[in-house]
Amino acid sequence: MRAARRRSTTARTAGRRKTAGGPPGGRRRPASGRRLRLRRVRSADSIYYVADTITPVDATVHPVPAVTADNEFFWTAASEGRLVAQRCTGCGLLRHPPAVACPACHCLDHEVVELSGRGEVYSYALLHHPRSPRFQYPVAAVLVDLEEGVRVVSNLVDVDPAAVRVGLPVEVAFEPTDDDDLAVPVFRPRAGVAPTKGVAR
Repeated sequence: MRAARRRSTTARTAGRRKTAGGPPGGRRRPASGRRLRLRRVRSADSIYYVADTITPVDATVHPVPAVTADNEFFWTAASEGRLVAQRCTGCGLLRHPPAVACPACHCLDHEVVELSGRGEVYSYALLHHPRSPRFQYPVAAVLVDLEEGVRVVSNLVDVDPAAVRVGLPVEVAFEPTDDDDLAVPVFRPRAGVAPTKGVAR
């Protein structure tokens, strides 16, 4: 009797699983209701799958950044077209990203200073996947060594991906987000600089 009851319960559960909007095993279709298509891509030493772009959007409008009490000053300045960083009032260390205390002397006091926004590409990566309709690919992610001595992670725009290279002179620019009151700093090749062809890393 107990075995029969268990079989009956299993059958009802399987039936609900099949009619819950997706195949068995917990896999579900995207929220849009469309089946996600995967393309098989073969490289020199591996095989991976890439999702086709679903809904193209304006890639110059970025997702809203995560604003906290510790970094609010940075995003407020960015919305005003300024790139800023913290300077410790105890030892004078310029630091980024924002932090509560100085990593050198642990002082809690700091001042906010405006940066020139000019620097050079210290390192970079060309990102091809995983893909999001919010970005144009490949995404040139760069670590910029600013003139003042701090480094900033951002995106490099207005440049052919093949021309990205270490040492490329760049300058800051600001692009809008989904929140009209916020902007994000990005970098582009400095005016008058002709990028030379680089190698993707």
